[in-house]
Amino acid sequence: MKSIPSCPSCPSCPSFKRDNLPPFTLIELLVVIAIIAVLIAILLPALSRAKEIAKEVQCMSQMKQIGLAFIQYAADNGNLIAVNSTYYKLNTAPRAMSWARWYIDLPPYSGDPDTSGDYLGGPGQRTVLNCPTSPNYGMTDSSLDDFRRCLDVYGIYQMKSGNGYEDNYIREQVSELSDPPNPYPCWNSYCYYNLQMIRNPQDWMLLSDSSQVSKTGQNWNTVFALKTSTATVYLAHINKAVNLFPDGHAKPNNIYEMSQLSNQHLSTKGLRYFLTKNGEEIIF
Repeated sequence: MKSIPSCPSCPSCPSFKRDNLPPFTLIELLVVIAIIAVLIAILLPALSRAKEIAKEVQCMSQMKQIGLAFIQYAADNGNLIAVNSTYYKLNTAPRAMSWARWYIDLPPYSGDPDTSGDYLGGPGQRTVLNCPTSPNYGMTDSSLDDFRRCLDVYGIYQMKSGNGYEDNYIREQVSELSDPPNPYPCWNSYCYYNLQMIRNPQDWMLLSDSSQVSKTGQNWNTVFALKTSTATVYLAHINKAVNLFPDGHAKPNNIYEMSQLSNQHLSTKGLRYFLTKNGEEIIF
């Protein structure tokens, strides 16, 4: 039987040498690069969105932890939760203090009263107070806080009577003469919200993603229903803000949903002032 001669140009032949293959042409190389670029362009937005969703879920988890701390604090204090207040220090001007200072265990600034609590105790307690999208996230060194007052944290809804805000039936002013005594006197401010007095706890925003207009993305400890010079709701999660409600649940809401909440300013219901991730102010 005659053997079939091998063909050096056939890849299946033993005598085939790859050196015989023609090199890639420039056009073929460009086509491959273009295909890779298209695949990257398709995948990157999906990966970026997945990363944003993960941060949103983490933010909701943190809000729920804070909600549990509020509920535990209220159980120990006659249904009241401590919010922002202002106290006097000897020979100094009044100094604002964040709501968060009442719930975590941080040493006081030198010479200040110890306003800390242990309702959010444990490792990483400071991190829980900031949205993962905030540059404040991961801050654990108490010396970085302004007088360790935790001002750069999630924002609590404001009902300051001096500014004409309604819902004052929720707010209770407590002085050092109260029973039990409050060692941190209030100054033209509010100290507590009564959770039982909130008529619609399932849709009354208590805590939210927040930011100062001048520092877009950096959490601040207050949010207002309307435009102020202080701080506002921050749309940190794909045009949504994560909100905590008095009944303990947390969820992301878009602008329309927040405009329908039962928070009220004078005759205006809902929240109307927001800040986008691009620093754009929105009045709804």
